Amino acid sequence: MSSTCRVISSLGYMSIIFAPFLVPVMIYCFMGDHLVREHAKKAIKFHLIPIVALAMLSILFFEMGMLFNVFSISCIILFGGIALTLVVWNIVRGIVVLLEK
Repeated sequence: MSSTCRVISSLGYMSIIFAPFLVPVMIYCFMGDHLVREHAKKAIKFHLIPIVALAMLSILFFEMGMLFNVFSISCIILFGGIALTLVVWNIVRGIVVLLEK
């Protein structure tokens, strides 16, 4: 894999910081290299999970009337933990792809 392809693949994962889901979709649509498209497809999957988790968290939070009971606190910990874990995972995966030979 060329250095340009590695940088673009890494950008797909790392874009969770500044433009989640949008950058990997653009990379998938406009890049012709098979390996870059595979990394973009994986990045799309890993970007969707925190988006869905945070959406569910906000829906539960506002539907519960902002009550802080055991259920809402458990949901905050669960969905927030999932989102944070996958953000870190995407950054690590981007670094690994960038450093591949």
